[in-house]
Amino acid sequence: MIKALVAAASLMVAVTPTAAMAQTATPAAAVRAAYTCVFSHACQESTVRAYLTPAFAKEFAEVDALEKRCHCEVIDASPWIDAQAGPGAFSVGAARIRGNRASVPIRFSGGKTGGYSLTIETERTASGWAISDILMRNGASTAAMMAKNIASTQAAATTPDAVFHQFEKWYNQASMSGSLTRSFDTVKAYLTPSFVREVQPKLSQPVDPFTLGTMPVTDWESSKAKVDGDAATTIVRLQFRGGSRSQVIYHLERIGGHWAISGVSK
Repeated sequence: MIKALVAAASLMVAVTPTAAMAQTATPAAAVRAAYTCVFSHACQESTVRAYLTPAFAKEFAEVDALEKRCHCEVIDASPWIDAQAGPGAFSVGAARIRGNRASVPIRFSGGKTGGYSLTIETERTASGWAISDILMRNGASTAAMMAKNIASTQAAATTPDAVFHQFEKWYNQASMSGSLTRSFDTVKAYLTPSFVREVQPKLSQPVDPFTLGTMPVTDWESSKAKVDGDAATTIVRLQFRGGSRSQVIYHLERIGGHWAISGVSK
């Protein structure tokens, strides 16, 4: 998650977990040390997580593990900066301390997305102050958002019908906006790795690999999945722009307890 955060970093510091603990004497110091690491090309996951509370660090680890397992994006922006492209610099403001908790403002500037602020929530721990949450630009909790997205991503793969309907939702939104290719990474959680490899080079071809048609789809109607062990099929009736109709069969496989679409056939 760190590698994709801030590309425009200029701070080349190698911070060890032991040194990280020594930089958390105040809430502002903890936030400054964490973001210095995040903005650094030398930052390691284990290092930056030393600045987080155990509960918040666990959520980061769960997101990383789930994204690797499902080849998908559990969150679509860096939680550290609430953006996809990195600002060029940051500055940390004065903390507002309330007993064993404190809120610390951080201001981003420069780069493609600079010119905004976030609030970093911290807690006093036995080893110093640690980051417990990051409030996004809309004031919402990053910790709560992560927990919700982890749960929904995991739940989406528990039944073949749930997987297909999540896929269908993505397809309708992506096809309407003309972003099948651009947003393909977000749907990989619902496809088997072999189907991903099969479909990806076909996304820009005249025949849609998901509908096996050449016209935009205006309506879907799917049957309840028929399950046979670790395999399932769903019959999908399609209506295309212009009124033509077709029927395809979606094939699904259960891999490691999770269902995924493995193919489409006539």
